[in-house]
Amino acid sequence: MGSHETERKTTGWAARDPSGILSPYTYSLRNTGPEDVFIKVICCGICHTDIHQAKNDLGKSNYPMVPGHEVVAGHATQTVNNTVPRRSGRTTMSTPMVIPLKVALPVPWSLIKNGMAPEQVAPLLCAGITVYSPLNHFGLTASGLRGGVLRLGGVGHMGVKIAKAMGHHVTVISSSDKKKVEALEHLGADEYLVSSDAEGMQKAAGSLNYIIDTVPVFHPLEPTFHC
Repeated sequence: MGSHETERKTTGWAARDPSGILSPYTYSLRNTGPEDVFIKVICCGICHTDIHQAKNDLGKSNYPMVPGHEVVAGHATQTVNNTVPRRSGRTTMSTPMVIPLKVALPVPWSLIKNGMAPEQVAPLLCAGITVYSPLNHFGLTASGLRGGVLRLGGVGHMGVKIAKAMGHHVTVISSSDKKKVEALEHLGADEYLVSSDAEGMQKAAGSLNYIIDTVPVFHPLEPTFHC
């Protein structure tokens, strides 16, 4: 921490325009202030939000942009909103990088001790917090609850794992049966429903305490309201 007056260069893979194509880009890091930390990134996950930002799908991207916000640095990991540009017009995703101390969190030693690799830790404060936050916010952390996870993408995977860790009975609801084996045998879900199976959905009506919707696009909610 503290100020650092020497200019430091870093290189990241940057998108220069909405094509989303990345290429090496070298630029200067801002100086550290009294509430900043200077870190070396050793692993960065890939989130679909990074793709949206790189391609300007949300209409607010600033170029050049070095995307990536699921970052592990040594024994500390942090995540920031990469729609917020630096004063130079770029986001602060690079190796190394300067970040506010308030978004730097230590990885619990128990995770490292148990052999959790950096690439496994990286998504936890993005996809992981996305599903943990509503469960915690709405008081759905007690064991024995019956929950549904709609769509088995990256966030859905975390939804199943976190809900199971809380002791919940988990039902995955998907648009097809192609991920049934993955859900039941690899992730430990208890049941699997195909949303177009009217009979199966009807049998599940009223059986769930909550549903985590991880579908990233507009879709009708009515078919799942009755579960």
